[in-house]
Amino acid sequence: MKSYQNHLKDTRSFGEELKTNYKPTMRSSAVFPLIVIDKKIDSIYTFMGYWLRKRNISLVTALLTIRDMNGKKVNVKSYEINSDKSYVFRGSELINNRKKTNKFTGSMEVEIFSAVDMVFPFPAITFAFEGMNGLTFVHTCGRIYNDVYDMQNNEEITVPETGFDVLLNKKFQPFFSFVNGPIAIRSIPYEVKFIDQFGKIQNRKRILKNIPPFGLAWINIFKNSIERNNFKGEKLTIKIKHDFKGFFPRFVAGNVLNNFSDISLTHSYYDTSKDKSKSSIYKNPNPKKYYDSVISIPFDNRFDNIELAIYPNFSKSPCELSFQLFDDKGLLIKTSNKKILIADGKNKLLYIPLIKLFNNLESSPSIGMVKVLINGKGKIPTRIKFGLNLSKKNKDLNLPSNICFNAKVPNEKIIKKAGTFKWCALFSSQNQRIYLHNTSFVKNGLGKAKISIEVCREIDNKKLKWKIYLPQDGSKELVAEKLNKIDRFLNGGIGWLSAQCSNPFITGYYVTDFGKGVVGADHLY
Repeated sequence: MKSYQNHLKDTRSFGEELKTNYKPTMRSSAVFPLIVIDKKIDSIYTFMGYWLRKRNISLVTALLTIRDMNGKKVNVKSYEINSDKSYVFRGSELINNRKKTNKFTGSMEVEIFSAVDMVFPFPAITFAFEGMNGLTFVHTCGRIYNDVYDMQNNEEITVPETGFDVLLNKKFQPFFSFVNGPIAIRSIPYEVKFIDQFGKIQNRKRILKNIPPFGLAWINIFKNSIERNNFKGEKLTIKIKHDFKGFFPRFVAGNVLNNFSDISLTHSYYDTSKDKSKSSIYKNPNPKKYYDSVISIPFDNRFDNIELAIYPNFSKSPCELSFQLFDDKGLLIKTSNKKILIADGKNKLLYIPLIKLFNNLESSPSIGMVKVLINGKGKIPTRIKFGLNLSKKNKDLNLPSNICFNAKVPNEKIIKKAGTFKWCALFSSQNQRIYLHNTSFVKNGLGKAKISIEVCREIDNKKLKWKIYLPQDGSKELVAEKLNKIDRFLNGGIGWLSAQCSNPFITGYYVTDFGKGVVGADHLY
């Protein structure tokens, strides 16, 4: 893990000076599992040619490498990316030159090459599992390092990975996964710490063996039913302490339903709870003008539950969460009496049911926003990561989303930005919602935001365009009112929606719900 300050410099965040040893990024890459099971699971990889819009690069090349579970190449394809349209690749099509089998398990690496600095070494690519009851997805998390400098730069601090839900119901098999780098894993010990909602903690020592270079590691979290039965409740979380080398150590994680009929997707995140370095705590530069931090969460009564997951992954710097409900016009409906203490050095796993928190109102908004204020009396952990679980039951199936998302610290340089650019995949206009929120750490806000929306598609360079205005603390769901136009425009294909915003603090999420109990979701790029 690199420090937050070095992350800002390396990604040329607004107002940050370049490091003297800054090295341009000409290769940006991502690596994902690839699973295809006939009549059950397909893997989807999609991106927008955003380099042309966001970086003004006229052309990049995408190299797709498909490997089997042992890291052997089975297919390589190269594509010229010369348009900011939607690009979509299905695992079932990428392996169709192989002898037909019922199941393929391996990996897909996407490498983006440019003659111009792309800044970010991890491209904005969305990976999805299309199952029998829904579609779940996660953004780029794992990648193979570009070189030794890249590896050393990202291993400034060694910390465990954590920050995702492990479901205890026996119909689910929780897992974490990664694609190995060029260094073979012969036999490496690692530790898993289980933490449940009732304060129970158990440590398990494990050994990972025989993962070849570029091979796929798919690790079931529970080794047997005895381990699972040691815990009560619906779910818990884990911390994975390891010494794996040669790849960016961010894991794909989730829960497999009924022998691969569906798979939920999220990713792990740094466990900074033992980080006592000076950079682990962030001081508010002006507490009179700025909140210590703020997050926004969609409030939509179509879902049975919208839940904030608080994992024990913070550096110690006690702070308090408070909750406000706004309608879509930015009107404050209610401030909850509930307060939650976090980052106090205790291994607490908490879940806050936000719909239930505001269910006693005479009139709840159908669409709105829960604004969560983080008050640390002027200082908070620099890295604050939460989970967001949206769920909608169907009979006895309930496989919620588990978005890993962060709270922004009050960086004064960001206020000077002219705006921001957000984008996400649009898998299904009939079964997807996309939320935008206009809120920030500035206590008085930055006022109304003008936002230009575009939808692109696979088949050509045409765009569907419209404009909206989002009031301070307002929210907007983008798909419903344009549903028929979007549906006709995409014509069954996978598109991408982008938003050019006049406000640098616009945030958002996108969610798929096919009405069968499986919800997929992630934050916008």
